[in-house]
Amino acid sequence: MGIVAQPGARFGLDSPPDAPVITSAVDGGDQDSAVISITGTDTIRLFYRLLNAASFTTGLTRIGSGDITQTGLTAGQWYEFYCKADAEPGLSDPSNLVTLLILASTATIETAIYSLLSGDPTLSGLVGTRIDPLLVPQGTAMPAVTYMQIPSRRDDTLGGPTGLVQSRWQFNCWASTTAGARTVANALRQAISGYSGRGTGVVIQAIMAPDQEIDISANPAGKNVARRYGKSLDFTIWFCETP
Repeated sequence: MGIVAQPGARFGLDSPPDAPVITSAVDGGDQDSAVISITGTDTIRLFYRLLNAASFTTGLTRIGSGDITQTGLTAGQWYEFYCKADAEPGLSDPSNLVTLLILASTATIETAIYSLLSGDPTLSGLVGTRIDPLLVPQGTAMPAVTYMQIPSRRDDTLGGPTGLVQSRWQFNCWASTTAGARTVANALRQAISGYSGRGTGVVIQAIMAPDQEIDISANPAGKNVARRYGKSLDFTIWFCETP
């Protein structure tokens, strides 16, 4: 009598299964999920975590190639995903690692800027989520980043507004030393200069390199509060405004 193999079963093999491949990762469109497309065999198990979190959470599974729709995610946050094949004699090597932003229900240029900055591994490795509009909140550790809009203009024609905005933004990179501020400024410039796309929920046509960069400093109010040193960079951001 023959043996009927179940899906994912492997016989007579001493090596683990081949690693699967994540071919795409897209936002689920419901502020809660991501759709991860995978090529592979056997039972495939997904793992995910918030960007730069300490450990991964075990997610959903499927058998063979196809999509896994992972739910329970938080809108406005970046996640990292990878997967492994699970079959005798054990788990495969991990697949490629992919990063995805879970889009909020309403995206603005401000939320898009935050998403770009917080989603860059180098910059977020330096400042974490210490990225705030206008001012550094009291008690915030260093280094940190603040951003603000400065004089901008909307594109108009005889037929009315085109929806295209030429906006200028000032990014202030703060640290406890001038060298630290320079490191953060370099990471920020590399993170967004030349970017174009719609992955943040806003159609950004282009982010132009800084046309101004200066040294700044701040002496926060309060006894025994250390002076902050900073670099200020001005960028031009062309984006499409939602009516």
